[in-house]
Amino acid sequence: MKRIGLIDSLLLVSFAAIGFLLVKPGGPLSSRMAAWREHARLREVLSQEWEHLNLLGSPLRPDSTDFDFIIVSDYECRYCRRVHVEISGLVSTGEMSVGILQFPLSIHPHAEDAARVALCAARVGGFSEVHEYLMTDTTWMVSANWKGLASRLESVPEVEFMSCLDNPDIELELRAHEGAASQLGIRGTPTFIAETGILKGAVSPEDLMELLRR
Repeated sequence: MKRIGLIDSLLLVSFAAIGFLLVKPGGPLSSRMAAWREHARLREVLSQEWEHLNLLGSPLRPDSTDFDFIIVSDYECRYCRRVHVEISGLVSTGEMSVGILQFPLSIHPHAEDAARVALCAARVGGFSEVHEYLMTDTTWMVSANWKGLASRLESVPEVEFMSCLDNPDIELELRAHEGAASQLGIRGTPTFIAETGILKGAVSPEDLMELLRR
């Protein structure tokens, strides 16, 4: 009987030790619970902010009204440019509705001007064409000729576009984009926001679809 009691005591001590290791700060169960709580918190925030984000984002397709994803992007970010081709393909076939939030990083000297150009293009109805140019061309990083760009692109009315670039409201709009991203804890690009969560970095289309299914 004493031997059985000793074994029981040892088992209890072992289970208690295992339980402590699992739930202690930094333990596997504790870490998983913390991740679950953070995911639940983020979904709640996104649910509250999703309508506002949809109003802020510039649609890649003019007829888009409710986005599957919003991409926080920088026109000088090489990873943003890398995923652009795949995302554009999904948008053009109607598989995905995407909006863009401007988030020019301070390490990129020309990104902020490009973001203002994109916001003005959105105001005058030429965002898709200008976004494509900024993402696929590099000459604007060396010698920016925005008036020449407007004259070349059919979707961009030159007079309205150039007037917009001098409008102080564009600066406020850019800060609103940056503020919305920062409020979600976003610090880098590209970042993909869905109503179900956030993915960071140059993710695959499969990763995006998986996020939508969460």
